[in-house]
Amino acid sequence: MIEVGGDAFDYAVSGTTLHLSVFDAMGHDTTAGMTATLAVAASHNARRQGASLVETGRPSRTC
Repeated sequence: MIEVGGDAFDYAVSGTTLHLSVFDAMGHDTTAGMTATLAVAASHNARRQGASLVETGRPSRTC
């Protein structure tokens, strides 16, 4: 049996800057896993568009 959880992390290095994100979608089911995946994707998108640290966190709150 495969278990799916709602915890995820992501990182990116840009020059001398490390971007580290930790996500906890609260749960141990497919819905939590999908929510965490969506939060990681939203964070990637915001960071790639040049968003500030505060702006990068905003999309994650809507999940």
